[in-house]
Amino acid sequence: MSENPLLENLRNKLNGKNIFEVRQIARQVGVHQPTTGKKERLVSGILEIAAGKADPAAPSTVGRTPSESYDNKLVSEVFSCRAQCLAAKQIQYDTTSAELSVASGEETDEYSVSGLLKKEDGNYFLHRTNGGDIYVNESFIKRFNLRIGDNVSGTAKRKQGIEIAGLLSLSAINGAQPEEIENRPNFDDLTPIYPDRRITLSDDGGTAARIINLICPIGAGQRGIILSPHGTGKTTLLKNIALGLKTGGAKIITLLINSRPEEISDFTSGLEGAEVIPCTPHGGAQTAKLALEYAKHLTELSQETVLLIDGLCEYARSLILNGMPLSQAVEEAKSFLSSARNVQGGGSLTVIATLPSVGGEIEATLSESLQSVVNMRINLSAELSSARIYPPVDILSSRTLRDEKLLTDGEITCADELRSICEKQGAAAVIKLFKETEDNAQLITRILN
Repeated sequence: MSENPLLENLRNKLNGKNIFEVRQIARQVGVHQPTTGKKERLVSGILEIAAGKADPAAPSTVGRTPSESYDNKLVSEVFSCRAQCLAAKQIQYDTTSAELSVASGEETDEYSVSGLLKKEDGNYFLHRTNGGDIYVNESFIKRFNLRIGDNVSGTAKRKQGIEIAGLLSLSAINGAQPEEIENRPNFDDLTPIYPDRRITLSDDGGTAARIINLICPIGAGQRGIILSPHGTGKTTLLKNIALGLKTGGAKIITLLINSRPEEISDFTSGLEGAEVIPCTPHGGAQTAKLALEYAKHLTELSQETVLLIDGLCEYARSLILNGMPLSQAVEEAKSFLSSARNVQGGGSLTVIATLPSVGGEIEATLSESLQSVVNMRINLSAELSSARIYPPVDILSSRTLRDEKLLTDGEITCADELRSICEKQGAAAVIKLFKETEDNAQLITRILN
C-alpha cells in the first residue's frame, strides 16, 4: 500500500533537511529525545506524530535553541497533516443521519462525557483535556443551536473497532438545560458598560486578596494584567485571586498555558468548583480559544464569569512557533483582554492575565499593545521578592482605573494614605500593615484614626 500523499510529501521535505534542522523540527513537534539519534530515527518520529500514530511529548529545551536554520512552516505542516490524519480515522460515523445517536452496530457501554465543542475539517467534536475527543453528529448542532466553545455534557458510546466515541445524548449546555438557552443572545450583541459592580475577594485569598481589594479592586468586566519579573510569584498570586473568588458566586475559568505538570497540580489544589484548563504546547492555542468562547457563552447567560490566564505571552509565542506573524499573534493574545466587559442588563466577563514585565521582542510588543485595553494593573516587585516579602506587590504602580466607582469613601482615603506611606517608607512597610491587621476593616480603622 502506498504512503499517504501528505506523509510522503513531508518525508521528502524532511529528508532534504540537514540533521540540525531535523533536530529543531523534532524538538518543536514533540519527538522524544530530539537531540540524540540518527536523522532517520528523528524523521520517523516526526512522521509518526504527523500520522497520528504517536502523541507529541512536551517540547525539549535540551540542546541547541531554535535560533538557527529551522523551518517553522514545516512544523505547522506536520500538525496540519496530523489533524487531517486523525480526522480521517475519526469520521467513521454517519454524519448525514437525522437521528441524535451514533451509527448503529455493536457498541461499548454508555458513559458520561463533557467537553468544549470544536469544529475541525467540517466535523464537530467535544474537546476534552483528558480521555480523548468525542465525535458530535451534526444533528445535535442543528437541533440545539450549539456554538463553538459550548460546554456540552451528555453520554457517549464507542463502536467496536472504532477509535473515537460518539455523543449519544445531550443533557446540559454550559451547565444549563437545553431549553433554557434557546433564546440566548450573541455575545457581540451585548451592550458593554463600565465596571460598576465590585468583585470582592474573600479572605481565602490571603494578604494578596486584601491588597487587591483595597489598592487595585476588581470590577465586573475588568481587563487586568499582572506584570511580573521572573520568579516573583505571578502564578501564586493568580491562585490567591482564584481562592478569593471561589466563594463569591462567579464562574471561574483558569487557563494554564504551557505550565509544568506539578504547577498544574499545585494550582488546582483547594480550588474545587473552579475549572482549570491546562493548555499544552501542542494544541494549546486551540484549547485557549475554545475556553474564551466558553467564557463568552456563560456571559450570554447573564453569569458573572472570571477568566484567569497564566501565560498570555506563552500563548502568543506558541502561535508564532506555528508560523503566525508576530503582529497577528499579538492581536490574537490581545483579543482575550479585549473580550472582557460588563454587560448592561446582567452578566460580565472579567479577564486577568499574567505577563512578563521583562523579556524579548514578543514580551515588549505584547505589553505595549495591551496598554490601550487594560484598566487594571498589578505590578510585582523583584526587590520585594528577593527580600522574601510576599505578596511582592508594587503598591505605587498597581492601580485600577475609575476605582472610585468600586471603593467606598473610607477605602479611597485609606488607599491614598497607604500610597503616601509607601512613598516615604517603601512597599514593605505597607505590606506589613496588612499582615498586622486581621482584615481590611480593621486596617481602615487603624489608618483613619
